[in-house]
Amino acid sequence: MKTVHVPVLLQEIIDNANLISGGTVFDGTLGGGGYSEVFSEIVGEGGLVVATDLDRDAISRASDRTYVSKTLFVNSSYSSIDAIAQEHSLEFDLAVLDLGLSSDQLDQSKRGFSFKDESEPLDMNFSMSEERTTAQDILMNWSEESIADVLFGFGGEKYSRRIAKNVVEDRETETIDTVGKLVAIIKRSVPSPYRHGKIHPATKTFQALRIAANSEWKHIQDFLERAPGVMKDGGIIAIVSFHSGEDRVIKHTFRKWHEDGVGTLITKRAIRPTEEEVMQNPRSRSALLRVIQIIKQS
Repeated sequence: MKTVHVPVLLQEIIDNANLISGGTVFDGTLGGGGYSEVFSEIVGEGGLVVATDLDRDAISRASDRTYVSKTLFVNSSYSSIDAIAQEHSLEFDLAVLDLGLSSDQLDQSKRGFSFKDESEPLDMNFSMSEERTTAQDILMNWSEESIADVLFGFGGEKYSRRIAKNVVEDRETETIDTVGKLVAIIKRSVPSPYRHGKIHPATKTFQALRIAANSEWKHIQDFLERAPGVMKDGGIIAIVSFHSGEDRVIKHTFRKWHEDGVGTLITKRAIRPTEEEVMQNPRSRSALLRVIQIIKQS
């Protein structure tokens, strides 16, 4: 299956990456392979792109791309950047993350990331391992308070308490295992103006459950803790986020690195997509790019 994903803020990343022929790149969120393909062209035959993704389907789709450089695909989280670097004796000139959900996962995964197909199962996990936590696991097993906290904390859902209450009531008599069942609960839990607003009433709940099911914020924090140690002197870390909470963690971490002499801020303010990019790719509208250059301590 070919990718339908369009890479976000690609030109802005390239403009700030300082990539040269023969460079080594870590693409921590392979997705459709759009970033990796372009980075491969820039670093050339003498370069290396290491591309990771928890989603095996993403790695499979990426094989349709053309890579000029050597390319290493790893079915793992980007938070494993230090272990991967150690295993292959690498330091990176550039490390990039795109923390958004890829269009492939929304439109093709059949794992319930989107609320468009109400027959899809409530999985929402990037990994297909048997040990994964699914959105269904959260809805069926977590306490009402914990579900409400997830919906509010990770999604900013102001009706989180009502939704959680109705989830817990409904699971007493049926298994909440499809997109349609969850959407129905959400619509029943929110007032009419919210149901018929510009944004689908399930948007924030689905975002929150996906973040929780994949422990996304922990992976971000682990990456930020580990990445500087495997970058070359002058190496660039560029992160695209789509959630205010994620961006806040990245912003504060980069600023602390700058203050502590770990790095130099390349972007003092987040870079946003141009109007032209948003018109061509509406899913890019909330993207925020932050970039920092790592300084090795002597």
